[in-house]
Amino acid sequence: MPFSDYQVCPEAQRWMCGLPTVWGETQYVSGDPRTGAVIARHNGDDGFVGALKYGDIGTISYPTAFLGSGTWRAEIITVGPSGGLVHIRKAIRTGVTLGVPVVTNGGHVVKLTKVAP
Repeated sequence: MPFSDYQVCPEAQRWMCGLPTVWGETQYVSGDPRTGAVIARHNGDDGFVGALKYGDIGTISYPTAFLGSGTWRAEIITVGPSGGLVHIRKAIRTGVTLGVPVVTNGGHVVKLTKVAP
């Protein structure tokens, strides 16, 4: 999605405007230069993930041990098969593997908010 498209795509614009400008921690989660990468960042009680995959349609899967303990609300944005953005909301527990379908040479972003016990 070219940068100019963010202005006509309110979901992407909302997500980009909500990104922190200061990060407490950045972690490599998985991937390699040939297939893609998953990077996690933390800001206070929120976590953010950026993931990309080179190649054919598939699924990006990665462990969530980087979250620490507890249950987290995941807001996932990815590009769907028709080229539009798809918004997925789900609860995940630390330690499970998160898998998100992606298009060819695709990726996704995730905002993670800790759920109160």
